[in-house]
Amino acid sequence: MLGYFKELLQDRQFQKMALLIAIPLMLQQLVVSSVNLVDNLMVGQLGDVALSGVSKGASR
Repeated sequence: MLGYFKELLQDRQFQKMALLIAIPLMLQQLVVSSVNLVDNLMVGQLGDVALSGVSKGASR
């Protein structure tokens, strides 16, 4: 079974399909993290209570 996975990871077609799926997921995660960072920077100036409210809303 381990040999099957080694063979699969060396398959160029599999690598292309995996990247086709992985790249949009990575970009989406980058966008979500960036939005959360900007939210924290903007609301962090308002105080602890406001920041905790934003972080609670972002976690859903």
